[in-house]
Amino acid sequence: MMAFRKALGTSWQSAMEGPARLLLWLAVASLLAYGIVLPEVAETKHIILKTMGVGLLSLSAFVTIRKLDGLILGLALGFGAAGDALIAQPGGFINGLAAFLVGHLFYIALFIRHRKSWGDMDLQRKFAIFLLVTGAVLLSISLAPHVGDLKTYVNIYTLIITTMAALAFMSRFNILVRMGAVSFLISDALIAVGRFAAPVGSDNPFWTDLPYVIWGTYALAQLLIYLGVSARLREKSA
Repeated sequence: MMAFRKALGTSWQSAMEGPARLLLWLAVASLLAYGIVLPEVAETKHIILKTMGVGLLSLSAFVTIRKLDGLILGLALGFGAAGDALIAQPGGFINGLAAFLVGHLFYIALFIRHRKSWGDMDLQRKFAIFLLVTGAVLLSISLAPHVGDLKTYVNIYTLIITTMAALAFMSRFNILVRMGAVSFLISDALIAVGRFAAPVGSDNPFWTDLPYVIWGTYALAQLLIYLGVSARLREKSA
């Protein structure tokens, strides 16, 4: 916990010293604002607000990190913002899923560029990767009877996001990136559970409050990954 708090403080301070600190503040405000509003049926104004948070993080990456790594980070976040918009459209689940998948591929490319070898990793990280993969497999097995015709799409997406999370643990980025990847996994797992396994018309607080948890873990994931990656890249370019 201490390592997380220290990394968060250092990374936030580093981001605030950059030329795009206003973009970062606006991104955080947008993420929080949408989490408060969180409409059941998204109108155009809601979709714009939803997209702004991660979209502004993407713009911040393009502005502050002007090398290939900044481009990759910006594109990963940009496709995440596109996924936010697409998935809010009626019948846009698959299109949104595809956009997020492309975003994860860019994260994968970024983490591979900054990876550690398996031998250089400590036992804790190796065990964490084992738990991530095991959890993803168990979730896929448990949801298989419920996903119907979407089984192939869901399995491909699960494979890609699990790979992204595993590579986050193999990367040289700080703990924020690893925790962000885990938070992303949790968010998407909850989306799958809510979409495919939620009882119809249930007033159980778990199901009624689930959208807030999904958005909170997703927003936190993108923000933590942005902060952790950008802190290291600014360090290297200094």
